[in-house]
Amino acid sequence: MEASFGTRPLQRAELPDIFEVKPLNAQDRSCFWEIRKVLEKHGLIDRFGITLLHSHFPVGDDEALLETIDADARTLTIKPVPRADLPPSIETQWQLVTGEPMLICHGYCSTGGGHRRWHQQA
Repeated sequence: MEASFGTRPLQRAELPDIFEVKPLNAQDRSCFWEIRKVLEKHGLIDRFGITLLHSHFPVGDDEALLETIDADARTLTIKPVPRADLPPSIETQWQLVTGEPMLICHGYCSTGGGHRRWHQQA
């Protein structure tokens, strides 16, 4: 059965600024163990994890954060792009209030060492 998420539109601006987030605490750790139990129950412990939801700048409803990498330079870049301009990609982070993707990874071609595939859909 597919999960039904809330109908509230995704508003990344509602996320707390990174400098306003509280540090990890004992209550968070207790919650992590409960989430771990659910992931284990569904055989997904090696597929999903937890990320801290926060904001560094506003991202529009018509935008997605796109993650690209340069493996040779060991550089990861995340930037907002219009959803209409997304390349073939894989959703990698979701805000579970809505189920909408927040961060999307895509494949790239390295300019220095031939073609590479990273987070690219088949």
